[in-house]
Amino acid sequence: MHHTFLLRVQKLNKKGTFRSLFLEFAEGVVTCLAGRSGAGKSTLIDALKDTPKKTVCLRKDHHIITMPYAMELVPHLTIFENIIHFFIRQVTEKDLLKIEKETFPDIFRRFSLDYTLELYPYQLDIREMRTALLICLLVLPKNYIIVLDEPLIKIRDKNLGKNILSMFVGVVKEQEKTLVFSTNTPEEMSLADTVVLLDAKKQGVKRIFDNFKEKDLEILHKELYGEKYKS
Repeated sequence: MHHTFLLRVQKLNKKGTFRSLFLEFAEGVVTCLAGRSGAGKSTLIDALKDTPKKTVCLRKDHHIITMPYAMELVPHLTIFENIIHFFIRQVTEKDLLKIEKETFPDIFRRFSLDYTLELYPYQLDIREMRTALLICLLVLPKNYIIVLDEPLIKIRDKNLGKNILSMFVGVVKEQEKTLVFSTNTPEEMSLADTVVLLDAKKQGVKRIFDNFKEKDLEILHKELYGEKYKS
């Protein structure tokens, strides 16, 4: 399948992290930035967020949207009000007006979380909170590239985290949206269409897995941890 590139990173130089990195991110593709701690995943995510730059080219009329895992919520606002408050800072006024309030319950209902929209932050546990902040991005139009830095890092139960991310990625693919996320968890890497393996020693990309398959997970795991993957 032919994909049009929405986003290019070219000649990204970060002392101690990258040496003239070049990457392309395709429209409608879920891309995972993989690598051990210190490989440069967060550095690359930060570079993507800080567009426009000479090193980052984004197609006209497209935008980057990101949900930081350390985002502070306003205690006296409901989850829905907090989401709108967040969108006001990252979504254009024109696109914000297109988002209908009725869209939120439809998306949240798919994750059995429609009840959270009218609740306050203190009334939610960490799973409900992180999932609500993640899935709200699904109401945005296709011209928003979703960029996430280890989106479920605060959920300690790895199986639960993978299930939430799996559902989220499933809807992203169904909506034919573009997603870039980082992780060092093999189970989460397997959800992507393309996996970009970053390496601190090479100060750049070590390997790119296109059309990522289950057999690639064993190769990737060995390159990351030097041992065979155990499912």
